[in-house]
Amino acid sequence: MSTLDVHPPVVGRRVRLGAAPGPLLSFHRNGLLHVFVAGGLEDGRSEVAEEFHGTSPLACGPIVRLDARRDDAVLRAALERWIAGDGSAATVDPLTASSRGTLFIDHVARLARPTQRLLLMLAQQPAPGSAGAMPAWGGRLVVGSPVEPGLAVDGGCLLPELHDCLDKVRVNLRSPGAGHGRWRHDTIPREEHVRRSVCG
Repeated sequence: MSTLDVHPPVVGRRVRLGAAPGPLLSFHRNGLLHVFVAGGLEDGRSEVAEEFHGTSPLACGPIVRLDARRDDAVLRAALERWIAGDGSAATVDPLTASSRGTLFIDHVARLARPTQRLLLMLAQQPAPGSAGAMPAWGGRLVVGSPVEPGLAVDGGCLLPELHDCLDKVRVNLRSPGAGHGRWRHDTIPREEHVRRSVCG
């Protein structure tokens, strides 16, 4: 697994990355390994997803953003149609929309267990263009979590198998301390609070 700790400045509530993840972006610019963005704020995690999308072979395709806290049912229905080989158009289908692009799922540990199992099946598919890849969807997965994924696994929120499959390239973001105006390391919840804060 490739890992990068990003410590960018805070501008308002946005995390300005600039060229901070440059080493990882350069190293993986021709690959489509899954990316796990941990910590930081939602805008920061989304910006990292955009950075990886923009330097990938799928940069000309779309990037679709989902929030697991509200989009679980939509994602699950799309994954079920994909597994069944149902190519019928749906009103909202994130897999179709992100085909040949990037699907970014934030708060991934908030997905229901059945949805996580379906997502694992998608994540285990070969990269686009590889032998055996499903023709209905060939994109890249980038996922985000406000806490370190190992804690989400320990708290029973994230399937260990899904964590192992998705955590191929890791970007760790630090979150600004409330009222301090500076970065701090202690923003990851303690284990006993993980289920409440991550699983909802």
